Amino acid sequence: NNTYEKDYYYKVLHIDDDIAFRNKKLDQISSKIKLKYFSWRELTDKNDILFKKISNLIFDKGNIINLATTYTPDAAYDERLIVKKCFSALKNLGFIKKGGIDTTHTILQGDIGEFLMHCLVSEFLESNNDKYIYPKLIFKTNPTMAVYGNDGSIYIPEKKEIYYLEAKFYNSLTEALNRAVDSLGKHNDDLYEDLNYSAELFRNIKTNRTHELIEITDDVTEKLIIFLICADTYQEAKVKEIIEKNYKVKKLKEKFEVLIFVLPILDKENFLKFFKIQSELEGEKYYDFK
Repeated sequence: NNTYEKDYYYKVLHIDDDIAFRNKKLDQISSKIKLKYFSWRELTDKNDILFKKISNLIFDKGNIINLATTYTPDAAYDERLIVKKCFSALKNLGFIKKGGIDTTHTILQGDIGEFLMHCLVSEFLESNNDKYIYPKLIFKTNPTMAVYGNDGSIYIPEKKEIYYLEAKFYNSLTEALNRAVDSLGKHNDDLYEDLNYSAELFRNIKTNRTHELIEITDDVTEKLIIFLICADTYQEAKVKEIIEKNYKVKKLKEKFEVLIFVLPILDKENFLKFFKIQSELEGEKYYDFK
């Protein structure tokens, strides 16, 4: 359960009467563990708390394998092979590089946005059975070259729903929103994707497996997801106001159901500086790996 108390965010976990706690008397107070999250004041005063969390998501080996490769480790997987797969993926994405990465490159910033989008949004779409994700990052072979088309797709067969994803990373929420809508419009007008052609590359969220037999039927409902990283606002009321007043979003909603996620980065320039340092530290592990 998420609770709100005294300007701090908490997550409360309840302990069931299982074997690990049988020697303790459980009551209303002792049956809970309260894990402290952070207030906005703490995060804005010390951005590194947020920057470290985001960087950990990006450099997590499981996330890298799932979102930037088509590899599925089996029960007898070799850790050395996992490291090699992650090393190749991180180089292709441009997240690590001998001599250091160029964080001013807009393609790199876009790929950071796409990666975080796929890490975070799929869990919010409800599904009792299978749910499949199709991140475009698996096609990256050169960090300076963009992969054209939608940034990814999420397919839920039981609901006959497919979501097309678009991520944008800008200082301004308004600019990120406008660019995202423009990109979705361009993809819809200029590009045609036959997802059945490469449907085996969809990853099953439940099992983390690829190469399943999947058919995307013609009667699916198409929906859109916009994932925005911005630095100029984090207050909920202000975010809602910007989205609700945006003319381009209003026009888009006339044709599609649109879900919008906003990740306030608080300080884009400082985040990219932090990410560059983390990239060098992570890169050393891979380049020194024998």
